[in-house]
Amino acid sequence: MPRNPGVTDEAIIRMYKSGMPYKEMVARVGISDRAIRNVIYKHGVKMNREQSSGQPRKHKVNENFFKTWSHEMAWVLGLFITDGCINQSISSVSLTQKNQTILRQVARYMGADYILSKKYKTRTTATLVINSKEIKNDLAKLGVLPNKSLSVQFPEVPDEFLPSFIRGVVDGDGWVQCVVK
Repeated sequence: MPRNPGVTDEAIIRMYKSGMPYKEMVARVGISDRAIRNVIYKHGVKMNREQSSGQPRKHKVNENFFKTWSHEMAWVLGLFITDGCINQSISSVSLTQKNQTILRQVARYMGADYILSKKYKTRTTATLVINSKEIKNDLAKLGVLPNKSLSVQFPEVPDEFLPSFIRGVVDGDGWVQCVVK
């Protein structure tokens, strides 16, 4: 598919940064969406998740939630350390709790409009699933990794937020094992 005459890489980048959908760009530029992405990559333009997938994010979430310490963030971190699950193969984290009120509060704190997953034959406890590479990476920086029960260390929590973190741990499964060396 040949590029329409007069359409430069800079014009493609301007359209992309303006939020124009790929479908519309393909029609205007005259090249495939893959070729448009190649132009974006070639010039080192940061990819906009909504445009790169071709559709807006299905559920919103504050992807900066774990970047700044707050009492709410510390509490949620404690919950994730005890009751969270970090998916190893995809950019997804989940929190399972019998108390759905806690899950709804976590969703509110994280600015998430996620719906709790339904119970199935193999899962009888409510679960909040958040699909976000950014949140998964931020949790990893805080020491929360896949198979965390085998490797999680007590995180470096600022003194001011330590009570909130401990509360999250207790509200989670309420059990902590300290290994003395």
